[in-house]
Amino acid sequence: TMNTYLPKLDMVFTNWMGLNYCGTFVNPTPTTILYTVWLWNPVTYAWKSLAVTPPIAGSPASTGAQCVYDPTSATESVICAIYHYAVVRFSNFNTGAGTVTATVLNSNAGLPLGFSLVIDPDRKTLFAIGNDDAAPPGTGNIYAIDLTSGSYRVTDWTSSVVGCEDVMGYAY
Repeated sequence: TMNTYLPKLDMVFTNWMGLNYCGTFVNPTPTTILYTVWLWNPVTYAWKSLAVTPPIAGSPASTGAQCVYDPTSATESVICAIYHYAVVRFSNFNTGAGTVTATVLNSNAGLPLGFSLVIDPDRKTLFAIGNDDAAPPGTGNIYAIDLTSGSYRVTDWTSSVVGCEDVMGYAY
């Protein structure tokens, strides 16, 4: 999902794609795909923009992302898979300064549109499950990223799993 609850901040994180109906998305540089994220305060109903430091450079064709809260991190953080591009961790949310730190974990992840993310906190593994929106129903994949390895390499587990066809066969 693009919206992820941050329990310590008691706010909802969303990447830039989530505010198309609440504001205007204007990219100041065509080679920067992510320069701001947003937090929504459920108490005040107010939005707060946070500048991404450093901004994430990349292909302007990389649109959309799926994000998930990372329960394995010592500090509150969110991991997002930017479609056909990178896996990024957002941490150090500083609402006073209006900034958030972005760390590109894997700049060649290449996960397609339509996948859902989930983190197994015991195994410290990020799973991407589903199919590309352009793929026919019933075809899909399951990918794993070891969050402890340091390389954050994407591993295709599709041929290693049994009984997951319905889960990974559709875009979510």
